Amino acid sequence: MPTMLRSMKLRKTPGGEDTRREAPKGHPVTVNGQDQVNADLYFNIQVDDVDGQPKGWVKADSVNQSDSVVPIDRKLFAAECWRSAIDFGANAHYLVAVATLRSNIADGVVGDEAGPFRLLPTEWVAKEWGAAELLLRLDPELLFDWRMQCAAFALMAFRTAAQLQTKLGRGPTATELFLAQLAGSGIAAQAQKSDESILTLLTRQSDADFPPGQSHEKIVDRFAKWFKENGQPVTGKQAFDTISAGLQMALDQTKSMVEATGAVVIADVFAGVEPTAPSSSNLNLTSLSAEKKAMAEKILAAFAKAGFGGVQQTAAVANAMAESGLQADSESDPPEQSIGLFQLNMKNGLGVGRTKESLKDPDTNIGIIIDAAKHLQAFQAAISLREAVDVFVRRIERPANQTVEVDKRLKIAETFEATKTLLA
Repeated sequence: MPTMLRSMKLRKTPGGEDTRREAPKGHPVTVNGQDQVNADLYFNIQVDDVDGQPKGWVKADSVNQSDSVVPIDRKLFAAECWRSAIDFGANAHYLVAVATLRSNIADGVVGDEAGPFRLLPTEWVAKEWGAAELLLRLDPELLFDWRMQCAAFALMAFRTAAQLQTKLGRGPTATELFLAQLAGSGIAAQAQKSDESILTLLTRQSDADFPPGQSHEKIVDRFAKWFKENGQPVTGKQAFDTISAGLQMALDQTKSMVEATGAVVIADVFAGVEPTAPSSSNLNLTSLSAEKKAMAEKILAAFAKAGFGGVQQTAAVANAMAESGLQADSESDPPEQSIGLFQLNMKNGLGVGRTKESLKDPDTNIGIIIDAAKHLQAFQAAISLREAVDVFVRRIERPANQTVEVDKRLKIAETFEATKTLLA
């Protein structure tokens, strides 16, 4: 549990007016959020063992975060939810609301659950989610990366919604979707009007309807917040109404922030989009050596054969140029093990389970990248070079300093296109 390292006055806003209450040294607190003002980070806290449980803002360095749960910057989190929603056909408002209910948008481990969506390791690796999304579940350790959780939970929401649509004959409501993700599509389809115990409904549900990776007998206790009252299972209708009220509150609380963040993300993704046809992949590569030109043309041809358009092909070449200089036998410096044209990581990336020799084969290296790209709707649907590069960097390559790398690789791609235009 986080505690106060020193006594601090609680303020109404970060660095703002005094609330006339204090967080005493050594007292346990709950961290409800964070904000940054200039170079100073502030936590919004609640003092748990003081009369009235006063709330307010203090400097982050006055709080001892020995507890493994740490708040996530809400704007960064919302931006990642938007990107994941675009990639996997989910709803960003829903993703943020669920994380608000599950963890109050905090990272870390609580019991067996991890991250902002409080996922179990068994849920993360459940085979029922399919072989798609290679980027999400190659390494069980990625469960503890909150950005990866956003993508994984968006995928889970999308597939659960599709299952529910088949069962209901219509698109599910947010409450039905959340209930299905907690306890199963069978319960979600009938709970709203059921006076039977949620436990009874669970025992009648088919195995195929349960959420993948969950232990059936632990669902009621795991989600007691929604499924129990005074220690006893509630009815289906009570569970439905409790979830509905909670979701509505979370949606109302986060609506403005999610909308504002979404405007920035969408503007960034679509910056530079013109109402014209996508760029041709017929780039001018005369600035490259013969060997590098051959590799670039191999990438263009493979992406074209896989059905990708000009901007996708160009983005792929620019990324290979940035990653390896278009050298098929490229190896990263130790201790990292990234190999080949697209520098596929053998430890926790797309190179897991492969040999160095196979990853140095350009056709194999390109093929792995194409398989990953096929699972990204946002990349396939990109209509501007910036959009294609942005998705490729953030969702496929995932280098450090992604914003910087997007700009760097976009410049490479634009150089090829500019040369093509000048020499046309």
